Amino acid sequence: MTIQSASAVWTRCLLNPVTFFPGSYTAQIVRNSRWLVELEKINSVHRGYRPEAWRDLNHYIFWFHDETFECIAESYKLELFNAGRSKLLELTCKRMTC
Repeated sequence: MTIQSASAVWTRCLLNPVTFFPGSYTAQIVRNSRWLVELEKINSVHRGYRPEAWRDLNHYIFWFHDETFECIAESYKLELFNAGRSKLLELTCKRMTC
């Protein structure tokens, strides 16, 4: 397993992670992720399993001051909001409503 900086993704978002998140606040991609292999193996027992659906997935780690966030996804998108928690909650709820 190797960890590679996802700076190209940050660049697409027009952000410099070193400037915006000084120190260790970065996003990284885990190459040869054991977690991703394990998840695919677990899901391979299902009738709807398609190996090709797993080819474009990545293991991302987002490092913050007191926490980390890891996810398996094709990509991610960073958005910045100049809003308080109440407004962010409202926006999130609107996006989740079909």
